[in-house]
Amino acid sequence: MVLQRWYPTSDVRRVEDSQGRVWRGLGGWPLAYRYVADRIAPVDVREEDDHIVVSASIPGVRPEDIRVTTEDGLLTISAESHDEGEDKKGGYLVRERRSGEFSRSFRLPDVVDEEGAEAAYEYGVLTVSFPKQEAKRSKQLEVKVKS
Repeated sequence: MVLQRWYPTSDVRRVEDSQGRVWRGLGGWPLAYRYVADRIAPVDVREEDDHIVVSASIPGVRPEDIRVTTEDGLLTISAESHDEGEDKKGGYLVRERRSGEFSRSFRLPDVVDEEGAEAAYEYGVLTVSFPKQEAKRSKQLEVKVKS
């Protein structure tokens, strides 16, 4: 009997690969999955010294079609992309770009000041910056040694 090393992640990867081959053979991933994936903007949320910064990739959307709202500690980013119009001369060989509305919502931490938020849109990336409230920032205490 030969001992063989077992890699649990390789089994999962093998199953995903076989599912992918099945879906590709049927013309691609299921429509419901593609519909949801195309309407969700990838988002990064990072904490800096005095700000919480939310960056969302929203390419191909006009700035006037982006709505950013905050209410009771909930940040909502919604946008609508428009189709350039159907090309009547020929059919698509591949069509992955979608048009329509999407929306994402995030619960904000208690330390942010919603009133001081700023939003900017550049090169397809929406950046919303929230300053931290001075009273709720973490403070480092000096440890005194008693003899």
